[in-house]
Amino acid sequence: MKIGWYTHHIENQVKVAENGSVAHEGLFTGQFAGGAEMSDYEYRLQAPLGFDIQIITPESFDTHDIHQFDSVVVTGTDAFSDQQLNRLSEYDPFVFVHHLQTPRAGLNALIRGSRIFVTHTPAHMRRELTWSKPRKTVRFFPTLTPVNATTTWIRNHLHFGQRVNIP
Repeated sequence: MKIGWYTHHIENQVKVAENGSVAHEGLFTGQFAGGAEMSDYEYRLQAPLGFDIQIITPESFDTHDIHQFDSVVVTGTDAFSDQQLNRLSEYDPFVFVHHLQTPRAGLNALIRGSRIFVTHTPAHMRRELTWSKPRKTVRFFPTLTPVNATTTWIRNHLHFGQRVNIP
């Protein structure tokens, strides 16, 4: 199965400077700029054998034929243009956002066109539903409490959820 993974949440790129030192692109040093980048990376690692995941960024959007994918996943929306989000909305995408979204026409079309819209928490979903109208919604941490919110529990829950929700 071929998956088009549309996001701007990608790992930092390592570049070697002329003097031989290593420099990272992004706000922070290290492999990930933040939690969304790390989560996306971990989700992709959990794909079953036989899944071919291709990462498409806003910059590489026009270099990929969306028709080649069996499924479209969108996890990062901020850097995509309204035109790009409108195009993605036509392909029944699985949309999983990591943080509160900024309402705009293209994003509303994407969420409306998604086969499933996923957020991390009930509070996050309530905020998104004040301006968007998805067909179907899922909260990713339905039982998360301060008592069971250990790193291991979160990691296992995320990995299980990814296996269940990616077609």
